[in-house]
Amino acid sequence: MTKSLDQDLRDRVIDAISGGQSCRAAADRFGIAPSTAIKWYKRFQQTQSRSPRPRGVHHRPSVIEPFSAEILSWIDEQADITLREIQEPLVQKHDQHFAIGTIWNCLHRHGMTFKKRQPTQPSKSAKT
Repeated sequence: MTKSLDQDLRDRVIDAISGGQSCRAAADRFGIAPSTAIKWYKRFQQTQSRSPRPRGVHHRPSVIEPFSAEILSWIDEQADITLREIQEPLVQKHDQHFAIGTIWNCLHRHGMTFKKRQPTQPSKSAKT
C-alpha cells in the first residue's frame, strides 16, 4: 500500500480548486492524477477536512463477535486447538459458517497468538 501524499500538496490543490481552477487543471499543474484532485476536493466539500482518511486495519463490527467468548473458552480448555477445530463446532452448534480468516481475525482482536514450537526437545549441545 502506498503512503499518503504530502499535506502541503493536498492543501495547494484544494486551494487552487477553491480559487476557481478546475480539478483537471489543478491536477496537471501539481502533477497528480485528476481523479486524486477530484477525490480530495470532494472530501473537502463534504467534511471540511483537508487531511487524508485514517489508514490501517479497518475495525468494523464482526459477525463472529457474539461467539468470541465461547471460542476463547475452547482455547482455554484445549490450548493447541486449530482454527479448523474451532470452525467445526460453530457450524454444528450454531449453524454458522465462518472462514478461517474470520476466526483468525477474531482471535487477533482479542490478543491471541499462536507460536510455532520445536517439534522435538532442543539439543543441549547444539544451538537451536
